[in-house]
Amino acid sequence: MSFKEELILLIKNRGFSEEQVDDLILKYINLGINRNEMYKAIWDIFQDYYEILTKEQSYFEERFDYLGDIMTALTGDTSKSCILKFKGDPDNVEELAKIVREKKWMNP
Repeated sequence: MSFKEELILLIKNRGFSEEQVDDLILKYINLGINRNEMYKAIWDIFQDYYEILTKEQSYFEERFDYLGDIMTALTGDTSKSCILKFKGDPDNVEELAKIVREKKWMNP
């Protein structure tokens, strides 16, 4: 099962928690997913599921709000200390912020 498929299952799950999403993200980072792959998967979920699910149940909006927070941590549109770190990223927060915010990772 892919990151995207597992994340969709979590979003649809009645027992959804932000901690489960965080654990899933860490699992896939440790498995070697890169920033671009994760970004595209979450972007696809927004494109394919947001309108459908938020019309079904209003509680899905909160779940998508949390995914939005993850997107900002992926793109660097947040404080430097909140940027998600992937394998191969620099340890230095300033360097990481510069690299992520330049968005070169979007077109590897």
